[in-house]
Amino acid sequence: MKKLLLILLCVSFILLYSSCSKQPLVPGCIDPSAINFDSLANTDDGSCIIFGCTDSTSSNYNVLATVSDTSCEDYIGQFKYGGVIFWKDPYDNTKGLVCDTGDLKDSPWGCLGDRLYDIIHVPSLPGTSFYCCFNLYDSIGSGKWNTEQIVYACNDQGTAAKRCYNLNRSGYDDWFLPSSMELSLICDMKFIIDSVAVLHGGSQFVKPKLYWSSTNYAMSGNLISWIWIQYFNNVWHHIEPHHEVVSNEVHGVRAIRAF
Repeated sequence: MKKLLLILLCVSFILLYSSCSKQPLVPGCIDPSAINFDSLANTDDGSCIIFGCTDSTSSNYNVLATVSDTSCEDYIGQFKYGGVIFWKDPYDNTKGLVCDTGDLKDSPWGCLGDRLYDIIHVPSLPGTSFYCCFNLYDSIGSGKWNTEQIVYACNDQGTAAKRCYNLNRSGYDDWFLPSSMELSLICDMKFIIDSVAVLHGGSQFVKPKLYWSSTNYAMSGNLISWIWIQYFNNVWHHIEPHHEVVSNEVHGVRAIRAF
C-alpha cells in the first residue's frame, strides 16, 4: 500500500512539473526575413511583413512576400496591361509595348486622295527638290503619334488607324496602329503572342495575311506615298511597301498600346 502511494505521488509530481515547465504560447512573426520579426514569438500569427513582388505573373515573383514593393518585373510574352508584352524599353524597364489579343475588322488604310505629306510637313533632303523620308515615322515608339496624325488629318471612317484609335478593350482606351518597326517586332513574336492570346480568350494572327502599319513613305517629286505593310505567314516575314498614293485596299489590323 505504501509503494502504491509512493508511485502515485511520483506520477503526480512528474505531471505537475511538466505542466509548470511547458513554454507559454507567444504569438508573433517568427520569420527572420520579415521586418517585424519577433525573437520572443514562438507561434506564427500571420503578421509578418515581407516586402517583394506579389504578382505571380512576374518573373521575380516572391512567394514569401506579403506586401508589394513595386519591384515586379514585366517580361516579353507576359499577359499584362490589356494584352501581350512584345517589347520593353532597354533604358527603362517600366515602359514597353503591348499587343492586343485579337484582330480588329479588316479595313482600308484610308485617306484616298489625301496628301498627308503636305499636311504633315517634312523637310527636304539637302540638294534635292523633293521630300524623301518617313513623314509618318517608322521607329519604335512612333505608332501612337502616327495614328493621331492620321486620325486628325483624314475624315474617312472605318480606317485602320481610326479603329485602333477608338478601341476600348480590357479597360484601356489608348490603343493605336503600330509603326512599321513595331509591326515587324510583332511579326517576329507572332507565335508567342498567338499562344498567350489564345490562353486568355483571344485569337491568333491570320496567316498568311498582310497587316497595316501606320507608317508611310512619301516623295513629293513624283507624288508617291507608300503605306508600309507587314506580311505574316507561318515561317518568316518581310516588309513590303504598298504602291498606292494612299490605299483603299482592305488588310488586317492589330492594335497595340504603350505602358
